[in-house]
Amino acid sequence: MHAQAESSASGLYVPLRERDAGMLRWTWKTNGIIRNADNGQGSREDSPLRLFVAFDGDKGSLSLKDQLMYEMARLTTGREMPYATLMYIWGGKRPEGTVLPNPHTDRVRMIVVDAGTKHANEWRCHERDLRADYRKAFGTDPGRVIAVGIMTDTDNTRSKAESWYGDIALD
Repeated sequence: MHAQAESSASGLYVPLRERDAGMLRWTWKTNGIIRNADNGQGSREDSPLRLFVAFDGDKGSLSLKDQLMYEMARLTTGREMPYATLMYIWGGKRPEGTVLPNPHTDRVRMIVVDAGTKHANEWRCHERDLRADYRKAFGTDPGRVIAVGIMTDTDNTRSKAESWYGDIALD
């Protein structure tokens, strides 16, 4: 899939039959990084490539603030938000392996799997253990996987990105 963004964000969300967290494999490529992006800062939280995995869980255990946010999202979009989301990103400023809380919500953690320009314009292949990554990011075992998605995002930095997503496989 080919994705382009200019001061915008768009993505594809694919609901799945619930399944246990296993291995995730994918390929992707971008023509460059977003130089002024910093995924730890809300005002500059963009990425040319994002692959996310949504998990189910006990929403009753969430803080009142998160429960209200989830209810507002359900009312405005007609869709239930996942309990938690792991987001694999191509980062601009943070090194590979960094785990970041999303500056907009506590229920999303980002893991930098590629960073900088070293591998720009190259197809990159990744394999991740979802259970291990979830434990590292959230400190607990994951619920069942309920969706995957992709996103190319330049709205906060008002920049441009061009990216490609290849095969995505869950085992």
